[in-house]
Amino acid sequence: MSKKRKLKHPGLRRTNDRVTFNTLAQTVSERTGYKSDDIKEVLRTAIKVIIEIMCNNQAIVLPFIGMFYPYIRTARRAVALKGGQGKPEIVNVPARWVARFRPGAHVVRELMKKDPTPEQIEDLYEDED
Repeated sequence: MSKKRKLKHPGLRRTNDRVTFNTLAQTVSERTGYKSDDIKEVLRTAIKVIIEIMCNNQAIVLPFIGMFYPYIRTARRAVALKGGQGKPEIVNVPARWVARFRPGAHVVRELMKKDPTPEQIEDLYEDED
């Protein structure tokens, strides 16, 4: 019987392949024929408007993409490790606003069509020593 493998921490399972703002603007520019600078200005303005809407405690729904919404993370107790210097102590973390994202049904369906490669599945687990 094989030994059960340990999954990596969820934060370490994310892909490192990223598309930058400039790359996104360039791709949209190539597909639409508009100037890249115009696309960047539209994207910057859209991002500012999304942030303003969420700061007014409203959700924003982007068709085919999903919904961004403000969310209150409740107050909790945590352990401050002090960088390994001295004795850890329990501290109170106050409630605060955070941004959340819920993907739309279209995004979920498109991602479900993709099959992970064996290499991608293998990368979910910690290396065995």
